Parts: sequence; structure tokens; C-alpha cells
Amino acid sequence: MDFERTMKTTISNMVFGLLLAVMVCGCAIAPPKRPITELYAGISDPGYDFTPAQAQGAPAGYTVGIINMDLDVVCIPQKALSVTELGKQYLGNFIGGFNTGIEKILTSKGITVSGPFESYDEMTYPERSRCDFLIQPCAKVTFQPLATPVQRLNDRGGPNGESWVMGASDTCLKVKAELEYVILDPLTQEKLERHRLKTDTVSVDFRKIYCKYTTRDDKGKVIKEEWREITFDQSFPGYHNEDVAVGQILDQLFLAFMPKIDGLVSVAEFDHLKKFQEELKEKKVY
Repeated sequence: MDFERTMKTTISNMVFGLLLAVMVCGCAIAPPKRPITELYAGISDPGYDFTPAQAQGAPAGYTVGIINMDLDVVCIPQKALSVTELGKQYLGNFIGGFNTGIEKILTSKGITVSGPFESYDEMTYPERSRCDFLIQPCAKVTFQPLATPVQRLNDRGGPNGESWVMGASDTCLKVKAELEYVILDPLTQEKLERHRLKTDTVSVDFRKIYCKYTTRDDKGKVIKEEWREITFDQSFPGYHNEDVAVGQILDQLFLAFMPKIDGLVSVAEFDHLKKFQEELKEKKVY
């Protein structure tokens, strides 16, 4: 009986210990980090809202297809600016906002809109044939961040006695942009007309945050010290300033280009291009 009682007690203690370990481990497990785009999308989410100068016009009898912007992003120096997942989201929103803006402009002139399409090659023949013209904007955006050397801010300590050094670098992000507004023949992909647009240099100031990492040998001697940027670390949500700067720049570019495109689009222009298309057909260019 004593042996049986002892075994039951031992088993009970083991089960209780196992349950306690599971509960403790369960409490210690950190929740998964949410996607950065979900965490910080609200920091700077440009609306890309544009209202054309002209109110809704009478039907013009034309159908124009929109092809997604061909966007070329350049950085000087080449790796001076990192395009994060949030930055990519801003770039995608910029292209989508451009499509919507052009659609509003065309609709305000009484022109029917088709698309947007990912590319010309991905359009089917029926999609091309029901369009009178295609529009595709091609943009080149050049980022040039000018940063000051990293300056020491302060020392910070953790709950377990650890410590680290924080630093910052003030940066001015200068951007130049060029846009080619192209009108294509939907069947031949020939460029019927194009306009080259430029904006003045736009800039946004922001601050990059760094942490100094120190490497020591077995005897505690410092081998290496380096500043590592933590701007994109999800543990520091208030420091995603570079992403915010990119979003603000793209918003400024959108607001600079849209009125210029609005001034270029007209029914008279499409009337002229329609005659040009007919002349090409007569000359058997097709």
C-alpha cells in the first residue's frame, strides 16, 4: 500500500510539474510580430486624391486604356536608401493613385476608361482592340539622401542590467523626378505622342536612429565598435522616419504631376491623333 501510495503521489507531482511547466512556457512565449506594413501604414498614408479642373464632360466617343506606370527608382549613392516593405507599399500606392488620377482626368473629359492593365504584353487582343488609345506614364525618381555623421544621443539600460548607446543622423532626402506621358496605338504599340514633364526638386528632412554595437574578446577588450541603424526594427516603432519621408515625397510628386497631366489631356488632342492613325493606315504602315 505504501509503495502504491508513493507511486500515485510521484505521478501526481510529475503531472502537476508538467502542467506548470507548460503554463509557464506558454506565458513566456512572445506573440508573433505583426507585419510592418500593418504596424506603420498609418504613419504616412498619402491619399493620392486629385480633382480635375473640368467637371464631367459630354461623351467624347473614345475609349482609352491605362497601363500601369513604368517606375524606375534610382538612389545616389546606390545603397544610401533602403526600400523596405513599407516603402514598397508606398510605391505601389503611388502607382495605383496615379492610375486613379488619370482615370478621373479622362472621365472628366467624357472619355471611357479601360483598365488599368499590368503591362501591354498582358493585355489580350480583345482588350486592345476595344481601345482607341493607350496611356502609360513612365517615371524616373532619383533619391539623394544627404546625412550628417552619427551623433551620440544617450545611453540606455535594460531590465536585466544590459546597456547600449543610442545615436542619430539628421538626413535631408532630396528627390528629382521626370515623367514621360505616352499615348500608344493599342494594336501596334507605336508611340503616337509623348510629353516629358519634370518637377522641381522636393525634399523632406528626417532622422535616422542608430545603436552602437561593441564586440569584445574573452578578456573584455574592445575589438570593434560600429553604429547599426535600427530605423526599420519593429521594436522601435517611433523611428520609421525614412519610410515616412518616402511616403511624403511620393505624395508631393503626385500633387505636382497630376495638374500637368490634366492640362495635357483633351478631346481635341485625341481627335488629332485619330486623324494621324487614319493617315498611317492609308500609308499602309500597319
